[in-house]
Amino acid sequence: MANQAEIEQYNYSVFAGSEEFTAFRTHLPVGSSALDFQATLLDSGQPVKLSEYWKKEVVKFLVEIFLSDLEPMASKFAPKGVQFVFLYTHEAHPGENYPAHRSFEQKLAHARAFKERLKIERPILVDDLVGTAHKLYGSLPNMTYLIGRGGKVMFRADWTDPPTIEYALNYVLNSRARRREGLRLAPFYAEFVGYRWNDPAKFQEGLARAGQQAVDDFARVMQRWQKQGLRPGRIELNE
Repeated sequence: MANQAEIEQYNYSVFAGSEEFTAFRTHLPVGSSALDFQATLLDSGQPVKLSEYWKKEVVKFLVEIFLSDLEPMASKFAPKGVQFVFLYTHEAHPGENYPAHRSFEQKLAHARAFKERLKIERPILVDDLVGTAHKLYGSLPNMTYLIGRGGKVMFRADWTDPPTIEYALNYVLNSRARRREGLRLAPFYAEFVGYRWNDPAKFQEGLARAGQQAVDDFARVMQRWQKQGLRPGRIELNE
């Protein structure tokens, strides 16, 4: 049973911008066995394990700052045997309208409001109050994992970017089709730098929805980042 101190540490009331991007690079790398966990399926309120999804289909599993592009993508790939699963964790940017979670009932209410407002059709798994599942996968606010039916991590990214996800899914599915045709393909390890579209105005809209505190907290953290320079684990390229 989690104590109040654990709950408040995970569900911080003020955004500080201290996510550990560096550690993600070596945490649960591609080729590793995915880590199973139990969470609450929002639609039914019943417990469910992540493995119940990956044993049936390829699973696109993510913790994300909601991206509308992923809803039509989930529908597009469903007939191809890909299930998109969303993990609801904590309020990354708590504010007056959506403060830090202090009870599971409050967390479920926030998750329902999130689902209804953004018309999410994908299964939403609600993590527990201390972020057990979130921590298993690296604790970042907007990460993605692609898990194969054998329970292995096929792809992962420290930031959710729809075009990159679509590329990864097509690569995995096309490789599978070629193997079914009899082509001998051997797996190998690969890394690459991804590029994502950055929309500050849309991000600010999300902060404002949470409340003025979220806007102010992020502005303060941005000032600190600008003074400190490159944040550990974040990639900057001058090409």
